[in-house]
Amino acid sequence: MPDNLKRYGLRWFKGPNGESTPGIERHRVADAYHKTINGGGTVDLNIGDVVALVSDGTIAHCDGTEGAGGELEPYGVIASIIEYFDGTRMVTNTKVPGATTGGGVEGRITKVGVIPLGRNYFKMQADDKTTAATEAAYRAFLGENCEFVNTYLAATRQANPQLDISTHAVTATFAFRLVDIAQTVNNIDFAESNVDLVVQGNALTQAGAPSNATIRVGV
Repeated sequence: MPDNLKRYGLRWFKGPNGESTPGIERHRVADAYHKTINGGGTVDLNIGDVVALVSDGTIAHCDGTEGAGGELEPYGVIASIIEYFDGTRMVTNTKVPGATTGGGVEGRITKVGVIPLGRNYFKMQADDKTTAATEAAYRAFLGENCEFVNTYLAATRQANPQLDISTHAVTATFAFRLVDIAQTVNNIDFAESNVDLVVQGNALTQAGAPSNATIRVGV
């Protein structure tokens, strides 16, 4: 059978108490910010990307297992592009081009909307089809934690974050907790690529959100 439909990045599913709309924070992006994926190339900031808080108060891409060490911990997921300077005026889009600059002018600072990971639920796709190939195999992972990986799409300059499903383990420091298999028509064949799973953030940079080795939580 063909692969399941490819969907980009993290997609908000619901809040910790079943909320149907997410709480979105407004965050700044450093002037001329750009990110080079390890072994790949420069990428844009896209809706669905995993981001971290930087010490200067801005947000930046969070490295996954493709990184070379010393990575920032995940804070949230880009949910909207509020505005950036395109060289002529402030505009919005579905992405912020890498190295976008407002020339250091405060009124031209790039701003994006971010959903904090917290206890929110997100849908995210597995990065391979060999670690598990049946629904039962995926269900056996639930309650464990998993890292993510930016797999890099050169043609579209996207980080393309996916669950690094082969890392599933009882490890408290891993970024995401595997909560459920997404109940979606997208999961046509568990033996093919792009299986949709439901996750929560595990190792976070938010107060009151400690990491855990395993927690059985339902949706």
